[in-house]
Amino acid sequence: MGVIEGNKEGLIKENTRLIKALKLAEEEGDILKKAAAYFAKQFQ
Repeated sequence: MGVIEGNKEGLIKENTRLIKALKLAEEEGDILKKAAAYFAKQFQ
């Protein structure tokens, strides 16, 4: 039994957490891009 097999549940939980964190970061990035475009138009 290797390290991966012995800690499979922990790895699955961590992978799920990282996927959620990545999705949140991508959503935040999209919001910031939209805000930057909005303010760029306002100050032209």
